[in-house]
Amino acid sequence: MSLHLEVLDDQARRALDAHSFAAAAEGFHLAGGTALALQLGHRRSVDFDWFRESEFDPLALARLFSSRGVPFVAESTARSTLHGRVAGTRVSFIEFRYPLLEAPLDGGLGFQLARPLDIGAMKLSAVAQRGARKDFFDLVALGRAGFDLRSLIAAYQRRFAVRDLAHVLTALTYFDDAERDNEPILESSEDWAGVKATIRAWVRTLAGS
Repeated sequence: MSLHLEVLDDQARRALDAHSFAAAAEGFHLAGGTALALQLGHRRSVDFDWFRESEFDPLALARLFSSRGVPFVAESTARSTLHGRVAGTRVSFIEFRYPLLEAPLDGGLGFQLARPLDIGAMKLSAVAQRGARKDFFDLVALGRAGFDLRSLIAAYQRRFAVRDLAHVLTALTYFDDAERDNEPILESSEDWAGVKATIRAWVRTLAGS
């Protein structure tokens, strides 16, 4: 599969080239909005979120990157979590103990990416907590790519062992927090009003089935 590298600006592309090999060597895969944008090409993205299932020492990881020539600047740490910047681009490394549903994708650039179904499950988990505007755009892009809401919710249930869907269905049509967010830079003709209308229609259809 060819990745949509055009969704990255020059700075983000340089950052990816500078650190992805080291992230992959430590067992991380790329997920989140950038991983999805690289696969679907629907919007620009400017940060990198790397995940692995096993625990790690964030300070040791930062030192390891430095020893491998990665221009990583640490900004904050928590248990098995490291946030920082590479060439001015935000980069995060996170322990995430929810196994992938599907084997990660080899993008042909020396690192692996979570596949759309897994990212969709993570997007629903994010929306259930506090949906950012870009999360709703990503869900609609997934739907346009053939991953309907029913399949995404099934993936969400499987990955996070969720039974009660009332909260996530309510959260899917709660846009107040996202109204304060900036519009993502799109590679498609979607707009915020259309995204909200699309998701409301999906939820109505699912609730009525």
